[in-house]
Amino acid sequence: MKKRSKLKVILAILGSLALILAIGGWVFNTFYFEATLNTVVVPRIELAAAKATHGRFALTLDKIFYRHGTLVCNTFVLSRVAYDSTEHGTVLEKLTLDTARFEGISWWDVLWQKDIRMTSLDLNAPKLYMVDIDTGTSLPRIRHSIPAQDFSSSKVPILSFDSIILRNAMIFLPKPAGKSSEPAYRDITIRLTDFSLDPKRMTGEPSFWAQRVDFDLPGGSYSVGDSLYSLKVRGIHGSFSDSLVTIDSFAYEPNYNEDVFAKKHKYIQGQLEFRCAGIELQGIDFTKLLTGGGLHARSLKAASWYVDYYADLRRPVDPHPPDAVLPHTIINSIKANVIFDSIVLTEGTIHHRERVAESSHASLLTFTHARVAAQPFCTDSSNPLYREPLHISVNALFMGQGQVIGTILYPIHQKPFDLHINASVGPFDARVLNSYLISNERKQIMKGNVQGGEIRMDVRSGVGITMVRPSYSDLSMEIMSTDVKKSRGILEGIKTFIANTFVLRTQNADKDGTKAISETTTTLYSRKQEFFEYIWIAMRKSILKVLGL
Repeated sequence: MKKRSKLKVILAILGSLALILAIGGWVFNTFYFEATLNTVVVPRIELAAAKATHGRFALTLDKIFYRHGTLVCNTFVLSRVAYDSTEHGTVLEKLTLDTARFEGISWWDVLWQKDIRMTSLDLNAPKLYMVDIDTGTSLPRIRHSIPAQDFSSSKVPILSFDSIILRNAMIFLPKPAGKSSEPAYRDITIRLTDFSLDPKRMTGEPSFWAQRVDFDLPGGSYSVGDSLYSLKVRGIHGSFSDSLVTIDSFAYEPNYNEDVFAKKHKYIQGQLEFRCAGIELQGIDFTKLLTGGGLHARSLKAASWYVDYYADLRRPVDPHPPDAVLPHTIINSIKANVIFDSIVLTEGTIHHRERVAESSHASLLTFTHARVAAQPFCTDSSNPLYREPLHISVNALFMGQGQVIGTILYPIHQKPFDLHINASVGPFDARVLNSYLISNERKQIMKGNVQGGEIRMDVRSGVGITMVRPSYSDLSMEIMSTDVKKSRGILEGIKTFIANTFVLRTQNADKDGTKAISETTTTLYSRKQEFFEYIWIAMRKSILKVLGL
């Protein structure tokens, strides 16, 4: 009986203690928890930010509210107050937002002033202001070589989060007149996994550290070239941890259809469209990129691409055309350091179209299933790769039939125009050339089989020596009326007979151990000629000489 009485007393005491603890917990949670957070947690977070960044940043938090297991802060400002002596280029100046949500904070860590670990931090619509510190700043510099003091005995906590998400972020890039009123980038999502802010790290070590950093940008559309063209980028995804950026699609395309575009120019002006998809930049050095050191990536790849060039030759020729700009001149004008160890574009399509006067439609030359690989691409004069010429390999189907395999050697970092091309073309039906000849030359190939061909071009200081050796048989052509509305007459018949009988070389094939005839011509580069225009003129000159035309 006495044992039962003692047991009842013990249970009553335990029950009373539990009730008192429950009431105390309710009272603390209802009346004192937020106050404790704001008097204990907020100052500790602000102090941890200052200590962990070794005085480079100051964090300002407004009052924290506790709502249904979530801590909400309505003001969050991370401001730059000093710079590390090793920092250069464009760096973060300030981060502001209106609402920050802290999830999964441990009351025990708060009460006992231990390191603070939370499950997540959600930052809504943050604004990141960047500044170029190389242009001069009045803020103090922190020496890179001084280690941080030992915080092992201090009460400055390590802050850590399972994840931090910045939603709909906006980035403001620096401008000469100060911060832009409009963000350079919008709607960016940044995810940091296993993030920590550790005051015990040495100066020079990353103050903000995360196991993974991933980001997403929706892309956008930008008008260029006096609004004649638009640059469109869609779906940019990246990972700092994987040194990877992927882009769903990229396009450089005209804002007007072919007729309107041509009418906007007094003279002939080529129209260009370029699109590619499935782009990957692998092995990016984000540290260099974010500190103003330029873009360095191991490779740039595109899963598919498309190029269309159209020229309306019905417009008059410019009597005083401006000097053309060659690719190596454009590359040498790039001020930023850009390095790609390799560039690979697969599954490409190239269309070359021209519309001459009185023609009913544009001519067409095509290359399909094109693969282009180039290495190395380098604009950094201090890098050993800068002295290397650009090596380009090409593999494609000409007019859907002839396999083109070629190599190009292009010294892109010298002033003279030098170029070396070595290519071969596989078998194709000569009649596929009618898509160009009928509309542009008013000639039509009636029959002919091309067994293959070789092309070599050596350009030195703008003087090109071109050799072609086409192998073909049973070639014949028909001269057409220059007026597309008229049919062939007696005069065209006479011209056709003369061409096939006395002018045109109808056979040129390897025979009895003797190779087909080759022709070599010399073509001087004119400053008015575009890059591909010059190559086409030089090759066409040698081809016509082989044909006897």
